[in-house]
Amino acid sequence: MSIKHIITVPDETLKKISDPVEKVGENEKKLIKDLFETMYQSKGIGLAAVQVGILKRILVIDVSNKDEKKEPLCFINPKIKKLSDETAIYEEGCLDHLNLKKSLPLWWGFWLAFYCQAIKRWNF
Repeated sequence: MSIKHIITVPDETLKKISDPVEKVGENEKKLIKDLFETMYQSKGIGLAAVQVGILKRILVIDVSNKDEKKEPLCFINPKIKKLSDETAIYEEGCLDHLNLKKSLPLWWGFWLAFYCQAIKRWNF
């Protein structure tokens, strides 16, 4: 496993459309492990492959509290289907917006519905 460099705004790569994952092979499994390692090292709760410059539709998250058991989840080819009209204020914590982290409250949908080809609890 290795720590990846997280690209930040205004890098144009972040605006590109990522390719769907056809098969989760050894390269994708290594990337997923690297994404988790990078996310944990950066003290994030989520990281997408595009944020490390790889245009594949892979997202890893872990929203467990620091005093709880880790609950790493990997999403393959996620797609948002619906975002609620109801909103809530959140502090920006996106790892590719480092200058905004914890400094700007943003309005986001209170919930969202999505689908993906695979959700996997990840074991290290």
